[in-house]
Amino acid sequence: MSNWVQEKTYAEANIWRDPCQLWSALRRSILEAVATWTTIYSAPGTQELIVSSLTDVAGNSFRLRVISAPLGAARGDSIEVAFDWSRNLIQVTPQPYKKTFHVYIDQADNRVGLKQQDVPSSKDLLIEDACRLILEPLIDSLGHRRPVGIVDP
Repeated sequence: MSNWVQEKTYAEANIWRDPCQLWSALRRSILEAVATWTTIYSAPGTQELIVSSLTDVAGNSFRLRVISAPLGAARGDSIEVAFDWSRNLIQVTPQPYKKTFHVYIDQADNRVGLKQQDVPSSKDLLIEDACRLILEPLIDSLGHRRPVGIVDP
């Protein structure tokens, strides 16, 4: 459990100077989270979640596909996460996973930040918070399961 000093330090370490840096960090966080989930919850040698190669030449979008799931699990087959640099938006589609995040520029602190645009009361998000908001509904749709891999503390 962390205290407020650790949390403040962690938040300050997550200062990005431009929207593309923030997008790269979010994309990396999603890839790492999928790899961790696969290690812990997928049987050895299997992969239930696949992150496609980038779906555009500029590297501004990718698709996360579910390639298997328990019988009877209600789920969507994939989500697409795309960064629209002209509007500074990160969009997750389709329904029911649809979310929009706004990458805003804070001139006073010389940094960029991230808020969930479709939630009016959204506060500044850490990359890990946005990653969880994006992935958790899709992962939860796979149903509850016990860890089968090694869980590092």
